[in-house]
Order: sequence, then C-alpha cells, then structure tokens
Amino acid sequence: GNVREARSCVNPIADDGQVYCKPCPQANYDKRTGICAAKMVTETSDYSEYCDMKRKDPGASCSCSPVPMATIESKPLAEGYVEVSQVYFPRGAIAVSTNSDYLAASYAVSGQSDTLCGNPDLASSDPATAWGVGIWRWMEKMQYGSKGQTAHIQALRGNFGGTVKVLYDKLECPSSNFISKEHTELVKDRLRGACIAGKALGAE
Repeated sequence: GNVREARSCVNPIADDGQVYCKPCPQANYDKRTGICAAKMVTETSDYSEYCDMKRKDPGASCSCSPVPMATIESKPLAEGYVEVSQVYFPRGAIAVSTNSDYLAASYAVSGQSDTLCGNPDLASSDPATAWGVGIWRWMEKMQYGSKGQTAHIQALRGNFGGTVKVLYDKLECPSSNFISKEHTELVKDRLRGACIAGKALGAE
C-alpha cells in the first residue's frame, strides 16, 4: 500500500461491519514489519490530524472534528484505534488528505459531496474511487488552491520535480530542507514508484 497511508493509520481491524486503524507517528512506524511502536490516540487525547478546523464550513470542506479512541469489542486490548470512516488521512492512488481535499475529490468522482464526506474510506477500499481521486489530484489539483500549475502540466513539460512540488509541496520541496535518512528513503520510494508505474503503463 501507499507508504504515507501506512504511516498515517496502520494495522486495520474489521469488527461488526466497522473498520478501525491505528494512527501512527511517522517516526514510530517500522516499514519492514508494518508495526507501530507508539499511539497517537488515547482515552484523553483525540485524533485531529488532517481535520483542518479553519476550513470546516459547509461548501468549503467535509465537516470534521477530533475523533475519540474507539472501543473494539472483538479486540478489547487494542488501544489507539479510530474508526476509519471518521478520519481524512491520506488515501487514493495519488493520495488526497484533509477534509477540504476530500470534498473537492468527492465532487470530482461523483458530483456529490457525501460520497467521500460520508465515507472517506471509499478512497482506500473501492478501486474506482481510489483511482478517481488520484486522477483528480493529478489533473486538477493546483499548487496554490485555484492558482499555479497542475501535476499534469508539469509532467507535459518533462518536469518530474515539478510534479512532486505540486503534489507534495513543503513535505518534500526543496529537497535541501530534508537531509535525514528517512527523507532520503522517501525520495527513493517516490522515484521507484514512478518508474514502476511508468513501466506498467508502457511509458518507460
């Protein structure tokens, strides 16, 4: 699965028609084992990542609020879990995240707000929706809201770095800001993934 998605919420558990996962601090996620050594959510600390409280007005984003730790009946010892249907962590072939992006992607894939606002996990569990939000992010999502270039335009110009700038901005650009071993591996993963996708599509 998507590296960033795995670090956002790991070790999913299905119970009585609901799916739960464990939000994980990036520094505590072991990529080799898929195990998270820490928890972000406790009985006294809710999960609010990717819920932009400044952009929660109807029409600007999906509504959201801090999510409490879930109690899973079949796994009473599982701690630090939340319901996946309540959180807007990164999902999709090219991941969307935050409640504002989920609203825009929802309109793009279905013409309705409640498709993803009501069930954000569709961007992970339904292949057509996962690819739909990825195509929206690539073709329509602009670098500065309603201004700037799209990743598609940058690709047409042969600018791979430009696509990364549009899609991930301050998370990865400029690269000189990030010199840790972890960041170096993320950059390698990004390039490796692009090469694998290009080969699969016959665009080597």
